[in-house]
Amino acid sequence: CSTVAQMGFMVMQCGLGFYTAAIAHLMLHGLFKACLFLGAGSALENPALPRRPSPAVDLSSAVLAILAACGAAWLFAVLTGKTLWPADSGSVLVLFVVLASLQAGFSFASWRHVGAGTRFALIMGTLLVAVVLYAGAYELVNWLLISVPGALAPQSLDPLHLLVGAVFI
Repeated sequence: CSTVAQMGFMVMQCGLGFYTAAIAHLMLHGLFKACLFLGAGSALENPALPRRPSPAVDLSSAVLAILAACGAAWLFAVLTGKTLWPADSGSVLVLFVVLASLQAGFSFASWRHVGAGTRFALIMGTLLVAVVLYAGAYELVNWLLISVPGALAPQSLDPLHLLVGAVFI
C-alpha cells in the first residue's frame, strides 16, 4: 500500500507539472524500498519484544519540529532556486517539503528515550541531510532533463492546482 500511495503521489506531481520532482521521487523511493527490503531480516530477530505506543509530542518539541520543517523548506528553496513569492508551482513543491519535513520532525520529537538535546540534533541533522540529498537528486534530474521542452519551467497556479493542494494537505 505504501508503494501504491507513493506512485499516486508521483502521478499527482506530474499532473501539477513537477516532472523533475516526480522522477527524483521515483529514484529516491526506489532506494528507500530497497533499503527496507534488504534490512527486513533484522526485524525478525526479536519478534517477541513488546511494542510501546509512542507518546504524544509536547509543545516545545512540536515548535522545534515546525521550525525545523520551515528551515528545511527554506533550504530546499535556496538550493533549487524555488521562489516562495510570487507563488507558482515551485512554491507548491516547497510546501510538500514542509509537510514531509514535519512528518520526520514529529517522528523524532515523540522519542522520549533520548534527551531533548539529542532529539534536537536528530531532527536538525536528519532534515539537513535529507533536504540536501533531495535537492541534489532534484537538480540532477533537472540537469538530465535540460533539453526537454516544458519540463523545467515553473507553472502558474490556477484554482485546480490550489484545489489539489488543499485536498492533499
